Amino acid sequence: MPGNHHTVFIAYARSDSPDVHKIAERLRLRGIDTRVDIENITIGSDWAATLEGFIREADTILFVITPAAMKSAYCLMEVELAVDLNKRILPVLLKPVPDDVIPANLARLQYLILTDVTDERAFNTLVDAIHAGAQYGQGAQGNNIFLSYRREESAHVAGRIYDHLEREFGSGHVFFDVEGIPIGGDFRHHIRAALIKSQALIVVIGQRWAARFRQSTGWFSWGPARTIDYVKIEIELALDHNVRIIPLLVDGAGMPSEREMPAKISQICYYPAAPVRAGLDFRTDMARVLEAVKNPPRHATV
Repeated sequence: MPGNHHTVFIAYARSDSPDVHKIAERLRLRGIDTRVDIENITIGSDWAATLEGFIREADTILFVITPAAMKSAYCLMEVELAVDLNKRILPVLLKPVPDDVIPANLARLQYLILTDVTDERAFNTLVDAIHAGAQYGQGAQGNNIFLSYRREESAHVAGRIYDHLEREFGSGHVFFDVEGIPIGGDFRHHIRAALIKSQALIVVIGQRWAARFRQSTGWFSWGPARTIDYVKIEIELALDHNVRIIPLLVDGAGMPSEREMPAKISQICYYPAAPVRAGLDFRTDMARVLEAVKNPPRHATV
């Protein structure tokens, strides 16, 4: 269908070919353009170059997790290339493997269990996930901006940042306040729904930003009243869905170290961060931020 074409490339170990070809055929019957290297590489062609071309051209990479795939240098190379190209990766667990053998760039992604390739419910979930990528584009991302901040320390500057973003991207295109999530709603669902429509997660980091992580080992803080660490959830889900993360340093803050952050999100301490200063420098700094958002690099971070 013109304008709606979405290509899926399946990365897998050769020993898993029978099941992989069944999956490919079922996807094609659902109208999904699905490529499997052995089927699509012509005799006499440069195998490695052609494989790289398939990954570059694909909108979604379906990575089939099995013990053989975890031992395959080619499979791991395909994952690394897909991550480098900021491709959307959907991991599918075909055969159980120990958690510690799954590479970090796959382990952070939510995966689908498809140990029975005839499981209709699981297969429908896979098709829905692929269609989500087709709807929102590469990386299952849209054109919105998600602004993450800690209300107790950065509300004053987050409001100014929001105003600049809204003027640039339009009303309704900047997700600003998770406090609007309805009571009884699944906050993870609402945050995920907003992130999947976003091209970037902008994280506002103040001087006490990382201290909040030390108050809780999980998503919840059990003090006199239970509170939810939305910031941690937002970053985890952005990493899960390969949404670009742009850290902003405010109020003279520096980037926290790896040891100051939870392990699941600690990699962002290595992302280049943009300072946003107060006073006359604010407009200049925000102009640089807007430029970074509108002109993403090849990789997932700026």
